[in-house]
Amino acid sequence: MKLIEKKCPNCGGSLEFSETAKSCKCEYCHRAFEIERDEKLDVNNIAEQFNLSELQAPLKVAKKAFIGSYIVAGIIGIIGIVMFIIIGSQILGAFTGGSLYTDVAQFNNEDYGDFDNNLGAKMCSRDDRYSIVSEMHYSEGLDSIKQEMNKVDAILINDIPSEMRNLILKMCFYADKRVYYTPKLGDIFVRGSEELRVFDTPICFCRNI
Repeated sequence: MKLIEKKCPNCGGSLEFSETAKSCKCEYCHRAFEIERDEKLDVNNIAEQFNLSELQAPLKVAKKAFIGSYIVAGIIGIIGIVMFIIIGSQILGAFTGGSLYTDVAQFNNEDYGDFDNNLGAKMCSRDDRYSIVSEMHYSEGLDSIKQEMNKVDAILINDIPSEMRNLILKMCFYADKRVYYTPKLGDIFVRGSEELRVFDTPICFCRNI
């Protein structure tokens, strides 16, 4: 058992008592004393009772794991933000008719119609959404149009004859390409028509009044 040495406050002699003793008696002046103890924690005694060096290694491992979890959470957060931006742009494209920065090939007819709508330049002014990367006259043929179609995200059909336009529309449908096109008078009539069914045959009814 550990002994504690103090000086007698009465005669100055040496007092020895155990760390658990509540009182002691001086061997020189035979005076008895009650021992008052400090209730504060003794860090040294705690260190002796518990080997803190054995706890340091697990604490270091826990600290590294804690920091690692923050790093992983940060990386996951960054990935989540990037995915949110990508998916958000795709959703925005679905509602607005095209994704951001769409490469567009324009098929036009310089000789068809007297009015130049300058549509390609107008779309290029929206450089946050469109980029006209090529232009082609429809008379170059369907094979050339198909090759050009495979290089871009979307097609702009600008004022070409209806027969050729319908063929290009079908090609875009089978190739999963988005299409922008200028409407003809017949398209406007169809959009305002009412769809009817005669048994198993759908027909469009235009009132024209």
